[in-house]
Parts: sequence; structure tokens; C-alpha cells
Amino acid sequence: MEDSIKLASSSKLSIEETVSFHDPMIRANFNEMFRNIMKEDPSTWTAIQFLRKCKSEVDGFDYRLSYGIDGKPTAVMYMTPRMRYNLVRYGNIMSLDSQKRQYNRHGWPYIGPVIKTNENKVAVTCEAIVTSENIDTYVWVLKSMESIEKRWSPSKLSIVYADGLLTDRFLTELGISDSCILHGDYYHLFNEVWPKTENFGAKCFALIKDYLKSMLESNSLGKWDTAYNYAKELLVVYPKKLELLDQIYSKPGYYSSYYTRVIVGN
Repeated sequence: MEDSIKLASSSKLSIEETVSFHDPMIRANFNEMFRNIMKEDPSTWTAIQFLRKCKSEVDGFDYRLSYGIDGKPTAVMYMTPRMRYNLVRYGNIMSLDSQKRQYNRHGWPYIGPVIKTNENKVAVTCEAIVTSENIDTYVWVLKSMESIEKRWSPSKLSIVYADGLLTDRFLTELGISDSCILHGDYYHLFNEVWPKTENFGAKCFALIKDYLKSMLESNSLGKWDTAYNYAKELLVVYPKKLELLDQIYSKPGYYSSYYTRVIVGN
């Protein structure tokens, strides 16, 4: 527990101390550590008792638990009556991400699928504390939401905004690959993905940043093509970066705004 608290600390680290969760080995080790904490920490069982009490006393409140092969909890999610209302009314377009490790004592990932209301405000549809952030966990969260709120199902989704962790397998596992698209999250792409050295890198990203912005915000195929062509000219001397740009251009459903504008409720 002492080690895990230090690892999950929000204190500033030097560059040498920074841990990349994109490394699969590091991610696996952290996931195993989080699972062990959730299994052994008595506060987990106290929380479960609290959820049972809420369910018995609050109409419309419900929760679900995920258990490992040893029968001990590995994830917990719950929905309040307001969350269920949000899901039923606005649950056709959803944003998914996992964050806030620094805001809980154990450093567990927090998942709170959100939607936009008719007043253009963000509303949460459930809250989950999990021991690992992966596709299987996200699938479990959405299926748990469906099991609690029978008036909604993943089949109602038409767009899911997410970072690069979610792939088409997420849609396949939910059986919605024909009716729903994954769309890149603007913030993650511009601040965490594209500037990295293994992607465009700081130098090339600065060169084409405005054109990438135009591609993502394009409201027509013509503007999408124009921005791509301008960016392409600047990357002619960087073949590997040009290849990445071509990959982006080949997936307008994931990157372009003009593609999502034709979807009802976008």
C-alpha cells in the first residue's frame, strides 16, 4: 500500500521518474498492483456495503461489481436515478475516457461516461472505479449500464468519442460496429498523441498544426481535402511523417468533423 500511494502520487516528477502507461509491461504490472489492493483493502468491502444500503433506500439507484477468477472484486460501477435519466434521454452520443488517478488514494482509474444535454452541458451517465483501463473494462461498464437501465442499450449509440485506447474491437464486442463510429478526441490528439516523437514530433507537428486543426474541424469534404493537401506539401521531405498523415486522411470517420455532421444528434 505504501508503494502504491507513492506511485500514484500527484507530486511533480523529474523526467527520469516519469512512468509511461503506454508501455504494455508497465500497464500490466500496475493493473496487477491495483487488483491486489482492491482485493485486500477492507475499505473495498465497506464501499460495497454502502452501495447495498443505497440500493435498498434510494429508488432507482443500482450498481454492479466485477469479480476476478478468485471471486474478489476488480471493479465497481453505479448509477443514480439522474444518471439513468441522462442515459435514456441523451445516450446516443457518448464520450469515454479514464482519468483522475491523482484524485483517489489508491490511484485507480475512474471511468465516467458522459453525454451532452439539450442545453449543451456535460452530464454523467455512470461512475466506475476499476483496476485496469482496457477495452474489456469499457465493454463491461457499458454492458453493466444496459443491465441496470433496460430502456437503453449500446445499439442506440451512433458516435463514441475516445482516445486511442479504444479500437474497433470495442464496437465489435458490443455488437454495434455497423451502427456506431469511434471518433478521435480532439484534446488527446492535439495535446498528447500527435506532438509525441513517435508520431509527428514537436517540429513537424508545429509545421502542420493549423492544417490538422482544419481537417478535424472541416465541415465539408472539400475543406478536408484542401487542408490535407497543404499539410502534405510541408511533409514531403519527411516520408515517415507523411505516411502518418496519409493514415489520418484514410480515416475520415475517426478524424473529420464533416463526417460526423451528417449523423443525427452530433
